[in-house]
This record gives sequence, C-alpha cells and structure tokens, in this order.
Amino acid sequence: RKVLDNADAYRDKSGCHLIAAIKVLAYIGDEASLGNIARLALDENYYVRRAAVDAMAHLARREHVAVLIEAGREGSMSGHVAWALIRMGDVARPAIAEIVEANNSNLAYSLVRQYINQWDELPGPLDERIVRAVCAGMPKRGDPYDAYYGYVLDLARERPIKSAPALGRLQYDELVRYKPCRLIHGWYTVVDGEIDRHRTAPATDLSTDQLYVTVFKPQPMGDALRFTAGWTARRLKDGRKPIPAQRSFEIPVPRNSNLHVDHVYYKREVPTGSHSNVVRMTKDYQILRQGRVVKNGATHLTLVYIGRLAEETDGEQSFVLPGQLPGYRTTPEFRR
Repeated sequence: RKVLDNADAYRDKSGCHLIAAIKVLAYIGDEASLGNIARLALDENYYVRRAAVDAMAHLARREHVAVLIEAGREGSMSGHVAWALIRMGDVARPAIAEIVEANNSNLAYSLVRQYINQWDELPGPLDERIVRAVCAGMPKRGDPYDAYYGYVLDLARERPIKSAPALGRLQYDELVRYKPCRLIHGWYTVVDGEIDRHRTAPATDLSTDQLYVTVFKPQPMGDALRFTAGWTARRLKDGRKPIPAQRSFEIPVPRNSNLHVDHVYYKREVPTGSHSNVVRMTKDYQILRQGRVVKNGATHLTLVYIGRLAEETDGEQSFVLPGQLPGYRTTPEFRR
C-alpha cells in the first residue's frame, strides 16, 4: 500500500515495484487501494497500465468500469481493456452492450474481437443483452467489421458456452489454472462403435501452478501406434530443471497404416484467417485430440484424447471414462 500511495517515489523504467504492489493488493482485495489502482490504469508506463487493468478485472468493481473505458481509448490498450471488461461479468455488461451497439469506437471492435478470440474462456454463456447489442450494432454489408459481428452471433447459435464454470484454460500446450485443481486426462480407442481400450495419462498435482501438457503426435511404426502423454512443470523447482511426468503408450495397428488427424484443440479458424487457440477447461471431459488409423481407405480404429479439470471437492479424482463419451459423432463435427 505504501508503494502505491507514493507511486512517484517507487517509479522506475520497468515499473516492477508498482506492478508487484498492484498484483498483491488486488489479490487480497485491499479496499483502501482501489483508487490508486484505478489511477494507475492511466499511467505513462504501459506495463503498469496492463497490471492495473488486470487488477480491476479481478476486483470487478462497478466504479472501475468507467476508468477502464477511458483507458481503452488508448489504441495499444483497447484489446486488453476489452477482455478485462468482459471478465468483470455483470457489473460491466450494460456498458459493454452500450459500446457494442453504438459501434462508433475502437473499443467496440476490440470487444467483438475478444468475444471471438476468447470464446472458450468466457466467464459464462453469452448474455442476451450482448446478443441484442451485436444485432443492433451490426455494420452494413461490406464494412470490414461485418464478419466479426456476424461471427459472434454464429458462435452463440452454433457453439454456446457450457454452463460449467471455467476452472482454467489450455493455450497450445500451456495449462493455466484459475484455482487449485488437477488435470485428469487420458485416451481411449473406438473400434466398430465400441470402446476397445483406454489408458490414463499422469494426473497433475492439485495446485494453480502453470504447466505444459505434452502429447507427442502418435505415429504408426510397424504394427504399433506409439505416442507419449503427460505434463511438465513450467518453473524450476529448487533451482533444478523440472522432470516431465510422462507415460508412453503403444496400440496395435495394421502394418503400413496411416494416422489421419481429425481434430486438434488449438486449431480453430476465426474470421481473420488465424486460429483461436484458447480452450476453456471445466469439470467436464472434452476432446482435445482425435485421429483415425486408416489402411487402404478403411478406418481400423479411432483414437480419442480427452481431459478435464477436477477441484478438490470433485468426487472423482482419477481418469474414469464418462457415461456419455465424446467421439461417437462423425469426425467432421470436431473440425472447428
């Protein structure tokens, strides 16, 4: 608190002292520091501004909404501010709807883009007020932003957010957990519509530590399909390089067969032509990878890799195939 009260005295080029103070005070929810954090959202240092914006998203106070909108007028911050406003939930939703419907600022475009790019990480289902605002603010056909507004409506209709709260996110191979929980993951094979076999990959510790999920692409070699699944801690422990927790698997397949990959979680096309690679992780299993072993045009088996996050209160802390298994639908449905 002393650092933020005397911000000029602790200011340096990197802003590390201010950033550290902002993060700590936001984490403990220090009421006396709310005003100082809000002021630093307009600081001259870009990284201090980002830290303050993230802190306000975490605190989710109604009085911070106007401050964030003001900070979002600065071009380099509009995307970061847009995502902060979305994460604030109900307190910011009326303001978001008003900005999106008016569609007369860079922040409106950034909000729509963040709904698309972070779709699988949204705090919950898309509110009807936002849907109505997107419809009302839809640009005229031919406008460069027309596709973005339309794509948000497509997502709301075709891929609605599950009601289960997000416990973390998976971005490429990096898993970020929002609260202490355990990654439970594994694979199963489907032959002629029936589960043929299944195995568990090493579960993670119950914590919030960031880690890398490692799944080496399966490769048919001779008469077996071989691959490795597991995880590696992101940070050094006791000054030593983390030791991967991995397990190798081998599945019998016809000799000279090929693996056709139908779905990989981080490959989803968005209107920009790029990929949306953030996956919302909940308590429910979801397909992360899926492929078919094919020989002479015929599918021998389907390999499905699934995962979920489990909190300490979750009654099931090990890999158990769910009653309703993903993977029985036709594979094109998994192409995002």
